[in-house]
Amino acid sequence: MLSTRPLVFFIRGYASKAKVRVRFAPSPTGFLHLGGLRTALYNYLFAKSKNGVFILRIEDTDQTRLVPGATQQLVDDLEYVGIIPDEGPNGRGDHGPYVQSERLHFYREAAEKLIESQSAYYCFCTETRLELLRKDAIRHRRVPKYDNRCRHLSPKAVREKILAGSSKCVRFKLIPSEPYVDLIYGTINHEVHEIEGDPVILKADGWPTYHLANVVDDHRMEISHVIRGVEWIQSTNKHLMIYKAFGYSPPNFAHLPLLLNPDGSKLSKRQGDLTIRTLRERGIYPLALANFVLQAGSGFDSKSEGLQPMDQLVSKFQLSKVSTNSCRLPFDRLPDFNRADIEQQLRSPVDRQKLISRVQHLVSKSANQIRDVEAVHPDDAFIVKTLEWCLPRISTLEDLVADDLKFLWFMPSASSLENISAGSLRAVEEKLEVCEFERPLLVKELKQFSAEANVPFKKLMHMLRKALSGLETGPGVVDMLVIFGKDVSLSRLRRARRIIESSIPRKDQNT
Repeated sequence: MLSTRPLVFFIRGYASKAKVRVRFAPSPTGFLHLGGLRTALYNYLFAKSKNGVFILRIEDTDQTRLVPGATQQLVDDLEYVGIIPDEGPNGRGDHGPYVQSERLHFYREAAEKLIESQSAYYCFCTETRLELLRKDAIRHRRVPKYDNRCRHLSPKAVREKILAGSSKCVRFKLIPSEPYVDLIYGTINHEVHEIEGDPVILKADGWPTYHLANVVDDHRMEISHVIRGVEWIQSTNKHLMIYKAFGYSPPNFAHLPLLLNPDGSKLSKRQGDLTIRTLRERGIYPLALANFVLQAGSGFDSKSEGLQPMDQLVSKFQLSKVSTNSCRLPFDRLPDFNRADIEQQLRSPVDRQKLISRVQHLVSKSANQIRDVEAVHPDDAFIVKTLEWCLPRISTLEDLVADDLKFLWFMPSASSLENISAGSLRAVEEKLEVCEFERPLLVKELKQFSAEANVPFKKLMHMLRKALSGLETGPGVVDMLVIFGKDVSLSRLRRARRIIESSIPRKDQNT
């Protein structure tokens, strides 16, 4: 809730001369999704705009929910988008280890320090007792919370339970909250102690909870700014209490607004189609992903309509411009951004060659999945020309081998050439052999041929489309002729005629 009380909690100055150090600290309990990518991007852009340091820290303390391979996939996904950590599990940095499971000694030492200063205590309550408390609260329509029973145990009682080998965890003693200034939401104060029981900071198995681990790590890694999702805003007062108990100077906090689906529902990690891995498999490119996800939440003076490279995003980013309103992801714009990314790659000699290689791989892969269809082997010039023609029609490279564009890379099957007159094809061939392959001239010559041969223009176009592509419907025939060029177009027409002639009795070949 907002507070009008005077500020009494001092946080490191935003304009401090100290170096900006931020961290992205995901949990490898799943794969990186759009919400996580946005958090990583905001941290990265802020750090780079301030000539600061971006740190990747893996928070793997929830060992029961770890997903095999998730950490490496997360690193790969970040690097794919262009987010390269300055410090992290990659071996860079002198504030490691950067994986929490390798830092357990820090958390246990910190918990002991809090117990010694009487800011924390051992709790011996069993799971059975805690469950009874929860059920009683629900029965009386109260919010379930711990009743702080073990906070009041005498030193003697604590010693006796320890000597008896009783299972124990460590709980932090909540105190009245103090307001702080969030760099996005302004003055915040959440009276944690009034609605929550003392939280567990070190579990009975010796593993820390988020509340302890993130405070200890952020302090030891000299984090200057914590930029994270708004779901953590109600826990920040709790974290500030822990900072105070240690005598640490806390970092600045900035909480990012909630991400929503287009229908207004909350974006969820369980939406598997929104993981970066899945989007990559669908053919979404790095800059498209970055520009798309930054449409939700702002951070810039104005919303850009075009694709911006990472260095421009860095130079224009302003944390103070991030909105406090929940943001709906504009999924309808993702195809546009990806199309713009492909177009940008086409303009770069280096990236263009990579695109050509990807298209060749796609065609080869598609050819292995299709039986009894002859694949073509286009040269680089044809692929570039085809990409330029296809750009308005596609949003990913994979669209190039979809059913409506597959004709570009595969010859028509024999079955698709039925009911076509070989004689009519031969006549059209002769007409096109002496025609310039420019759009206006092609239209003129084909209309003239239609009139001279007394063949309805629509019927002529249908025959040519089938002979060139095997399609009943699709792109305009003149478009096909132009994109194929004269030599390829005539070659396809002759091939179609030969197949037709070989399948009918010789006496009927001229009909």
